[in-house]
Amino acid sequence: MSFRFATYGQIFRVPLLCVTLLLGVGCGYDSHREPPFLLAEEHCTTSTQELHRLVEMGHFGEDVVVMGRVTANDIAGNFHKSIVVEDPTGAVELRLDSYDLESLYPVGSTVVADLSGLAGNYYDGVLQVGRVVYEWDDYRVEPVATRREIAERVRVAREVEALEPEVVTIEQLGSEMCGRLVRIKGLRCAEEQTDGRLQWGESNYGSSCDRLFATASGEHLLVRTSIYADFASALVPEREVAITGVLYLDRYEGEEVYVLKMRDLGDVE
Repeated sequence: MSFRFATYGQIFRVPLLCVTLLLGVGCGYDSHREPPFLLAEEHCTTSTQELHRLVEMGHFGEDVVVMGRVTANDIAGNFHKSIVVEDPTGAVELRLDSYDLESLYPVGSTVVADLSGLAGNYYDGVLQVGRVVYEWDDYRVEPVATRREIAERVRVAREVEALEPEVVTIEQLGSEMCGRLVRIKGLRCAEEQTDGRLQWGESNYGSSCDRLFATASGEHLLVRTSIYADFASALVPEREVAITGVLYLDRYEGEEVYVLKMRDLGDVE
């Protein structure tokens, strides 16, 4: 039998390695995780309300910077390549070509968004901002294309803080509220459910599904769900509910009707 003795350097490296591992575990370090947010300086030159005036002039000029809270992102697939940002004056939907916006811009975080040189247009009553207006669709804007530009243009200024939607009735809604996060109580599905199997995102055509809801006083609105949303196959409750969502405005059977887009199934109470 032969023995091999460790060198001084090897003896020294073993405890050093152990200490390093213990420090890594103790600090919760994970080399595969993104580092914490590098918070941006809070800066704002333009309110979301002012954006409505600027959009009439075409592309936004220089030094157009808004700051607001993220009220919706793509966490459950009902918002595609976009986040909604709200400040005390209104809201704007930012079109960003990324599939992991929920990790970059969590709901409840405050972001600073540099919109200089971008374009805006209205879609279902909500002001959307992106690179340019699509040539094939005068109502939609093309998302900001690269990860690098997204990171440069939209930065987190404050991490997540508690976020509460505005509680309103259908009668209190107005077109100027489009894009805002609201909660409406006393809603019941107005569609016939003979077998109780009505799904949020069940559709034989198109990429989204509208469910008609009504209050006891007969006021109606739609709840819109993408067929690609994580909760598309979940069943629509037959009981009275309160629903939280971003407010849009569309047409239903020839009349204007307000639309709610939920962020996830937790928006139904």
